[in-house]
Amino acid sequence: EKTTLNATLGANWIPIKLDLNLPSFQSQEGKNSQSKFDVQALVVGFETKKTPGGLKVGHINLNLGKVDFVDNATSTYLENLAITTGGKEQEGLFGYTLQTQISKLRLPPKFAMGETFDINYAGQISLDRLDVEALLTLQTMLHQTQLDSSMTMPLLMQAMAVVPKFLAKSPEIALSQWNIKTSKGNLQGDVKVKLDGKKVTDFFDPQKWLAALQAQVALTMDKSFIEHAIASQAYLMMLPELDFYTLHDDNRKELQRQAKIMSQEQIQKFVNQKWLVEADKDSYKLEADFKDQKLLLNEQETDLPMIQIPK
Repeated sequence: EKTTLNATLGANWIPIKLDLNLPSFQSQEGKNSQSKFDVQALVVGFETKKTPGGLKVGHINLNLGKVDFVDNATSTYLENLAITTGGKEQEGLFGYTLQTQISKLRLPPKFAMGETFDINYAGQISLDRLDVEALLTLQTMLHQTQLDSSMTMPLLMQAMAVVPKFLAKSPEIALSQWNIKTSKGNLQGDVKVKLDGKKVTDFFDPQKWLAALQAQVALTMDKSFIEHAIASQAYLMMLPELDFYTLHDDNRKELQRQAKIMSQEQIQKFVNQKWLVEADKDSYKLEADFKDQKLLLNEQETDLPMIQIPK
């Protein structure tokens, strides 16, 4: 099967529509090199569509069968990646979504305490309640800077004047349908962040921005997942002075033992502080609600001294 590329170009050679089919691609530094890069079954579809309000929006469909990257003793493997983006306009507001799925992602062993660690991922990121007129103004400005780079700074100043329009519609960003399955347990949940535009009355006052911020988090995770995640981070922190790939097995096992103890201690602190609560005997949950500069963490009000901004 041959590689094919079809594209329709607009002004300044910017693609309006593009279709790429790359059955396979391999790269190796040299005959005796252990470094290689292997891509299989890459299919990309891209098209710019105009919304009723005049916005030009890129829609992407990307499918990737396999990527295998080896650099000496380090290897990363990815299988069946699918990415889809799309936008929708309704009543003067615009929303954009990015959906991602990965059947298998295998990280280098040093990131998982020397063990095999496979990840299956699915999730959607969405931007909502974006003002169409404000976006169209920014899009026009961006086009002008491409035509004349000397206009960058003046247009940047004009772009600042568009910020109030964005905020007036209370924009939102959400991570939904978040599902991570691994060989060490699973995690699922939703995250949503919103700015209440009515509360940002002074754009140069950080307190006003903080007062406008709203966030909700709902996560459920297997105990084995968070134990392994924290232990892996501790393991990495102890590695800098050592070479992972020349570590003796006894030394590796000792580091693993220490990392697991550190993980258990840290999780116990989270439980004592009510940052994590048991959902059942095998999993924890974390529910957070931030509004009016107050944080409810698992239904318990919690101080956040780290984000207190002096007036």
